[in-house]
Amino acid sequence: MISGLIFLLLLVLVPWMLYRIIRPWKPEEAPGTLALECFTAMFYLLSIILFVSGMKSYSQDYMQPIDPMNDGYTPFSPRHLLTVVVYIILFIISATTLWLRGTELPPLISVLAQIFILASIPISIVTFIQIRVDQSAIYLFTPAVFMTILIAVYNLIRIAASHAVLHAERQYRSRILNYLNKKMSVVKYQPVWALLLLIPVVTVVTCILLLFGQDTDSMVRVWTDTTTWAFSHKEHPPFLDEHGHYLCTVAACGSPLIVRPLFVGQRHGRPIIVNRQLQVANAFEEMIQDYFPRLHKVIRHLYDRYGLELSRHIHTTSRSNLTYLAMKVPEYFFLFSLYLLCRSPEEKIKKQYKK
Repeated sequence: MISGLIFLLLLVLVPWMLYRIIRPWKPEEAPGTLALECFTAMFYLLSIILFVSGMKSYSQDYMQPIDPMNDGYTPFSPRHLLTVVVYIILFIISATTLWLRGTELPPLISVLAQIFILASIPISIVTFIQIRVDQSAIYLFTPAVFMTILIAVYNLIRIAASHAVLHAERQYRSRILNYLNKKMSVVKYQPVWALLLLIPVVTVVTCILLLFGQDTDSMVRVWTDTTTWAFSHKEHPPFLDEHGHYLCTVAACGSPLIVRPLFVGQRHGRPIIVNRQLQVANAFEEMIQDYFPRLHKVIRHLYDRYGLELSRHIHTTSRSNLTYLAMKVPEYFFLFSLYLLCRSPEEKIKKQYKK
């Protein structure tokens, strides 16, 4: 209750303080307009915080097995996310700059800012389409998406309506700046300039992002290199349900270079990752059940009581890797027993979890 009241107090005080600080810089604005802009900026900040919390709830890459009760697959590829983050940062800088100093900016800077604002609109639309398949994700991500579109449209309309008139009255010593100022200060041509410069500016930003490990198609793959979302092109590993799995099962969910998965099999109608260790362990259990059914019941009872509980704590790749290595000694014992008691041990092993 107290934390909620503090939050509401800050929600009122912060925009009011921003209004009192910024108001002297914009005497030409109507009093209500500036107050509304400050509140909009505050709500946008809150929507970004909500968006970041959503990223924490949906944080797992498509290559990771997850517990759907506690985790969710990310709607953005971590490998290519930097590209979108850069454009969003450029949008925030551009929108803030135009808001605070729009009438004082040279036309070229103003047009560049419009380019990044314009680029934020399709990014926001694609993001909304990507996340709309998940009801919970809509509540977390949609406010920031719609606030971005709202701020972008507002800035573009505001620039076209008032700022270009002031640019037409300015003179620069440089002939090039005067020429650019004359051409870009015409209201009806500013959107055209923004569209014409969109491709070369995006190309320059893409080349810079290549230096930081991004790809030329990162703007596309940030949405397609995902799973379970609208534009996803990747298959996800099996879900790990909240009831847990057995040790060899969770061990198979470790790093592929270590645990060496073979294929996706089925257990009780659910998909699981299968590797050699899991096949050997299951073949050994099947053999004990066939030859020593009473002993199998005792072992199964003890394992369900202790091993299953232990497996619930193995929910990261590093823990799965350690479990896989720890199970190597039992695996060799299982394999020795199979070769000792079975006529065709390899056939018994290879048939485990086959589709």
